[in-house]
Amino acid sequence: MTCKHKRYPAADRSITLNPATKPTHTKIKLNGVYLGCLNEPHSPESMSFIDDLALKTHLGKAGRKPTEKAKVALGAVLADLMNVARGGVKAHAFRSLKKSEFTGDGVGYRVFRAAVDGLEAAGMIERREGSKMASYKATRGDKASQFFVRQPLLDAAAAHGILPEDWACHFRLKPQPAIIENSIALRKSRSGSWFDRPDRGEDMPVDRYHPNVIASKQKVDEINAFLFGKEITALRNGDKTQSRCHCGFKRIYNQGDLPGYNYDKGGRLYSIGGGYQSLSKAERATILIDGEETIEIDIRASHLVGLHAVSGCPLDPLVDPYHGLSVDRGITKMFIMQTVGSDKLPARWSETAAESYAWENDGQCLYCDHPFKQIKSAILMKFPIFDNWAASKIRWGDLQFNEAEVIVGTVYHLARQHNAPSLPVHDSLIIRKCDEGIARSVLAKLFEDRFNVPPYLT
Repeated sequence: MTCKHKRYPAADRSITLNPATKPTHTKIKLNGVYLGCLNEPHSPESMSFIDDLALKTHLGKAGRKPTEKAKVALGAVLADLMNVARGGVKAHAFRSLKKSEFTGDGVGYRVFRAAVDGLEAAGMIERREGSKMASYKATRGDKASQFFVRQPLLDAAAAHGILPEDWACHFRLKPQPAIIENSIALRKSRSGSWFDRPDRGEDMPVDRYHPNVIASKQKVDEINAFLFGKEITALRNGDKTQSRCHCGFKRIYNQGDLPGYNYDKGGRLYSIGGGYQSLSKAERATILIDGEETIEIDIRASHLVGLHAVSGCPLDPLVDPYHGLSVDRGITKMFIMQTVGSDKLPARWSETAAESYAWENDGQCLYCDHPFKQIKSAILMKFPIFDNWAASKIRWGDLQFNEAEVIVGTVYHLARQHNAPSLPVHDSLIIRKCDEGIARSVLAKLFEDRFNVPPYLT
């Protein structure tokens, strides 16, 4: 029987990033890589490349040499573009070109535009204005300019001995500043289900004198100061050598336009520019902290366990929350994420859930493989708490805030009390292997203090 549902693309696994070693097939994400300008050239070859290219692409007045700011901006843009080039012709970088998006960045709007305009005029990149970021990880309806690397740029880089697969030999993450400005951020509410990223509302001003902001900023600043100077590296995109993957945290609160807002929605720690949090699980497994191997501790079903706890019907802490379900674990997570991000119990899979499923499962149809009514029935039998979801006062912002308080508190406590660096990935924690025992103990205690039930850690 032919599927009549809308078809979504599968991940492109045909790209081999490092032909000199065992083939590594990588998914090229449709939403690309954020052009954050947080990387920089550092090898003699890359420095020479930037100097040469700046003269060729500078769009200033005739005979006028590019300024140092212009060359710094070009270097940052090119570092990101050469990183993207490792993904093949379908990979791209993206960024909004609104002036407001450049507030507080190390690279300003004018020099950024001069860099990308010059590269485009030279035929080295292709820019597609206002293209929709068509991926389940993007915000539905959001638009950002997309930047594709073209062969002339690769040829120019190769002439200086720079190949995409040797990225880490020529480019690196910029050093973390001792103090992160604006370490607390706030976003407005946004309509849509969880898969449509309701946490991605527009930025809004932060009340720097609010007591919760003052307390939160102190913690984030101390965490950043503690990690300052620590070498946090990973093998990325098939690299042969480790490269830095973190340059500081921001804590982002959400739904700031709600009446009587008290900085108690969302509040996760985000690695600036994506950093190590944008890596795949396999890539995160290669993270070293000051040269020491790490492991990742996960709070299994964090939102599900937290929801039951704050609703007064806690789950058995000794049993895997997903145990005994006839539904695939990943599909169960997808259902719960879509439900928690909605104001009522959904009646069907969202388009973005279907796109996510197709992306991860070679283009298969979520609607056909996992009919929503059957999935819903099985999950409600296991978790009847969702039966009356429309009447619940608990939403994703509340669950995320409680989870964030536990994670931020753990990172802070490990740093202050045990001199143990840790890296949050939303509901999990990356720590040195030597710190596993104390990290599990602190995380479990703070979770139980918050929810009155111990977590199920993996």
